[in-house]
Amino acid sequence: MERIQLSKDIIFQKVFTILLFAVIITVMISNTVNIPYVIGTLVIAIFLGYRTIYLADNIEFDNKNMFVRTRNDEVAIDLADVYAIKLTLAHLNRQRMWKIKYRINGVDKAARCYPNYSPGLEEFIRNVKSRNPDVKVRNTVGPFDFDV
Repeated sequence: MERIQLSKDIIFQKVFTILLFAVIITVMISNTVNIPYVIGTLVIAIFLGYRTIYLADNIEFDNKNMFVRTRNDEVAIDLADVYAIKLTLAHLNRQRMWKIKYRINGVDKAARCYPNYSPGLEEFIRNVKSRNPDVKVRNTVGPFDFDV
C-alpha cells in the first residue's frame, strides 16, 4: 500500500500568521499610545503562531506504519505502537487538531495534525485499529480538555 497523507497542508495559515506578526510589529512601532492593547494582541498572535507553525506535524501512513516528518528527518512508527487518537480543543479556522499518542522504546510521544478528512482520518483510524485493537479513539472534546 502506498502512503496516504494524513495531515493537511496549512501553508495559507502559516503565511497569514507571518503577515499578522508583520502588521502587529508595524502597529507597535507606529502606535505608542495604546501599549497594553498592542502587547495583548502580540501575545495572542504568538500563541496562534506557535499552534499553527510549531505544533502541527507532517504525517503520512500506510497499512503498517505512520511516518512523522520533521524538518530534519522522518520517523517511522509501527501502527501497533499507537495507543490513543484524540480530538483536541485546538482548532484553526474550521480544522480541528488531532493528537496521536504512541510509544517508542517505552517512551510516550505524540504527534499532532490537522487531518485530511477524506479519506485520511477514517482510514488511518481503521488501520490503527487493525494493528492495535486496544487503541483509544476519542472524537469528542470537553470544555476543559486543554490537552493540546
